[in-house]
Amino acid sequence: MFSKIKNLYFAPLIFLVGTIVWCGSRPDAAVLVPEGEVYLYCPGYENDLPKFVDALMEGAVLPDKLTPCLPLDVNKSLKTNIVDGKTDRAIRQLDAFGWQMFIALNWPVEQDGGYLRFARSLGGPGAPRWYGWDTSEDVFNVKGDVPGGRHILSDRQADMHQLWDQRGQLVGFEVQMNQVARDTIRNNKLNTAEGQSAVLSRVLFPWGLANTDEKRLGSMVIKLAWKALGAQDHRERFFRRAAEMPGSPEQREFGLVGMHIGYKLSFIDSKWVWITFEHIDGVDDGGEPACPAPALPPLAEPLFYDKQCKPEACPKNDPESKNPHLGPNRKATQVVRRVPIQPETVDFNCKVRALLHAHAPQSPAQFYKLIAAQSAVRRGEKWQYVPSHSQNTLLETYQQDSEKEEERGCMQCHLRAPLKAKNESGVFIDDPGQGDFMYMLTQRLQIQQ
Repeated sequence: MFSKIKNLYFAPLIFLVGTIVWCGSRPDAAVLVPEGEVYLYCPGYENDLPKFVDALMEGAVLPDKLTPCLPLDVNKSLKTNIVDGKTDRAIRQLDAFGWQMFIALNWPVEQDGGYLRFARSLGGPGAPRWYGWDTSEDVFNVKGDVPGGRHILSDRQADMHQLWDQRGQLVGFEVQMNQVARDTIRNNKLNTAEGQSAVLSRVLFPWGLANTDEKRLGSMVIKLAWKALGAQDHRERFFRRAAEMPGSPEQREFGLVGMHIGYKLSFIDSKWVWITFEHIDGVDDGGEPACPAPALPPLAEPLFYDKQCKPEACPKNDPESKNPHLGPNRKATQVVRRVPIQPETVDFNCKVRALLHAHAPQSPAQFYKLIAAQSAVRRGEKWQYVPSHSQNTLLETYQQDSEKEEERGCMQCHLRAPLKAKNESGVFIDDPGQGDFMYMLTQRLQIQQ
């Protein structure tokens, strides 16, 4: 039996390595990888994932080199640094992990039967590997009445408020997930209230592993903010896609302006790392120092901030804000960042963006920046969050002004994610903290009820 299992596991990996070597014989050739084994693909590290993870945590990958390696996990040094009070070092490790996840997810690939064809460069042909993932609406739509393939975006943030750019256009939002998260929900019937109420204890999504004994991709959920692109926009600065907004049958081109990445791994108490990125052209960052060349600067006029509009006419972070330059009734959100990005992260962003510009000048990845990569460890009955704040101005615009501790970061907020349960009267209620950091488990159910 063990021999069969061993052959089943190692055969695809041997074929994967052989495929990579064969395709790699031509310096200009893309690399063809079996679709079910792409998480094992790690060029430059002989597909030795523990070796890659250790190098990433030691600072030997970013900001020095670009690779499509997907970081399946961290190593124990991250938790050790947090517990020992070496917070700056832990933040640098989290930032490296966050940027590498962003780079690996956005590495261009092309479908080729049961294979993915990886571009030789981050600026090569193809679409980011997360394009085409299932949306939360797909996974939670048990009735089958949502048309597939149309990519209809929501026009609401998580707090149900809307966001407008400075041209008066609504921003679209969506949640997507990888196959690991999708299968966990479907196989356990967590896309129904009945399925959730049958869970005996809190939901546990599978986590990633990169040790020598087992290599496994963890659960991943991404939340995206999309801005409609027009003739005045610099299209080359965005990851782009076609989609529809609610109430509009017209497909338009949208550019990515905000991205959350929630990934589950093993070597940290919370098991989750929350990574959040924004487009550099999004908001006015005030006193944030400019990146030196070769990293390119943001546009002079932010997409979500009018420098000429006075506060009394354009109140900051107000969902009802209007811009008089657009007319008397056109909404345009005046977005500002309330909590500055950590200085260590600002410095790291500049170095990685310089690397991207020098080695992948055709990739729009260079026009994004990490806001924070946040995780947490237990301190007795409390959690210690590193870093302490983590908010995306374009995904959580109006929560920035909250004085509540639980809304100061991704981890603080998602810690309270509930699960549906039946009370003594047989009524479904939310059971806080049992949803394994995933609010979508109950939020998406509400669409059907």
